[in-house]
Amino acid sequence: MKHKIVLIHPYLSLSNINFLSEPLGLAYISAVLKKEDYDVKVLDCFAENFSGTIGENDGAKRRGLSDEAIIQKIKEYQPGFIGIQSNFTELYIDSLNIAKLIKKTFPEKKIILGGSHATFDHAEIIKEESIDYIVRGEGEVTVVELINSLTGRTKTALSDIDGITFRKVGKVQVNKNREFIKDLDTLPLPDYKSLRMDVYLQNAHKVFGYSMSSPVAAMVTSRGCPYDCIFCSTKNMWERRWRSHSPERVVEQIKLLVNDYQVKEIAINDDSFLVNLKRVEKICDLIIQENIKVNLIFPPGLTVWTLSNNIIDKLIKAGLYKIYLPIETGCKKTLEFIKKPVDLDKTRDTINYLNAQGVFTHAYFIIGFPFETKEDIQETLDYAYSSNVDYIDFYIAQPVKGSEMYDIYKQEGILDKVENYSNVYGSKYNTVNFTAEEMNSIRDNAQRNYMKTVLKRACNPLFFLKYILPKILSLRNLLYLSKNMFGIVLPVILPKKL
Repeated sequence: MKHKIVLIHPYLSLSNINFLSEPLGLAYISAVLKKEDYDVKVLDCFAENFSGTIGENDGAKRRGLSDEAIIQKIKEYQPGFIGIQSNFTELYIDSLNIAKLIKKTFPEKKIILGGSHATFDHAEIIKEESIDYIVRGEGEVTVVELINSLTGRTKTALSDIDGITFRKVGKVQVNKNREFIKDLDTLPLPDYKSLRMDVYLQNAHKVFGYSMSSPVAAMVTSRGCPYDCIFCSTKNMWERRWRSHSPERVVEQIKLLVNDYQVKEIAINDDSFLVNLKRVEKICDLIIQENIKVNLIFPPGLTVWTLSNNIIDKLIKAGLYKIYLPIETGCKKTLEFIKKPVDLDKTRDTINYLNAQGVFTHAYFIIGFPFETKEDIQETLDYAYSSNVDYIDFYIAQPVKGSEMYDIYKQEGILDKVENYSNVYGSKYNTVNFTAEEMNSIRDNAQRNYMKTVLKRACNPLFFLKYILPKILSLRNLLYLSKNMFGIVLPVILPKKL
């Protein structure tokens, strides 16, 4: 009889953020375990009850499966091993609560925790009695070796498995880090069949910011980031090493989604897609040559300092219609602090070129870094309002475990503990100069004022001719703009608190 394994993507306790998207990390883990002939199921506690609200946790509405439903699923599956994902610092408590629930009900089950937050906080997390093992860093090879050892398939001792943390005779043992997979193409394609693709495909267009086409599916074509931003844990998770699937493998996965799931839009969620521009061009060329009819978006954003007119043109031909730009700040002092190599003047030129090509533009700006002053934030707002992008999300900086900024918050005495369910739209962290409540108010006002600016500019004939007309010359873009005008108008006319 095959050994059974359940991989759990937790429910969600952030009422104002929607993370409904395929848990691709678990899909990769499922694929490698099935290749080793294990019986694997993925339980996405959020997708299984996407629209259901189950009370509140610490003031945050919990959405997803109830405790009773989770226990019932475990009873039905009867797994010997349970893997739980813990990627986000602000959502770690959800992962831990699920582990406690299952361990209390099924004390004999072996519970494995993995993901970014689990990696960075492994030494503390392993003290929790509900957690038996922590898989650190890249998980595919480590999980297979761990399960093979626990099931007796191999005689490899736990102390010889790289990349795990566990308790041994009452003491915490931290094995050495595992080497990264050199060739990502050696991994099987994600196990989409184990996922609730029906739920993702029916609802993903609501998540990925006004998508043009539906259904939308997510992909990750590379891992890591070579840059040095202080607010992100990615550089430490992957040790600033960037690796990628080959263009051929990327297009193979796109064709799988288009042909098997009738996907019309792909959301590529790479941390840094544009590191190798020749690879980007080859991916675009293959999509064009093979006449794959699909739209492309990049929700994490494309690094503005690597965008050239040539790359933009290629991406448009391959299916790009909207671009996300992680500019982060319009304050040069803050840019130096966060170590972001953005040239603000060049970025304006890039935005103007994108507008002229009829590409919808969506920028990200972050305010509330620990030392920012009112004047620093105003510089960002002034730049953002004058940038001529179609849409902006203003975020509040968050101290993410594993980031350089997390340590700065601790050093400055403004991080007494990890604030569960704090997020970029509703922060619970004070800065050196502002309370959390003040920052939340500044963000809300910045967002609403930008919407008013957009509506005012749209009434200007010259602005219309230069920035809006190029986007509505095609029927496709005109319909898209008409469909999503409510996303611009409603935040202005609705009250701040619903």
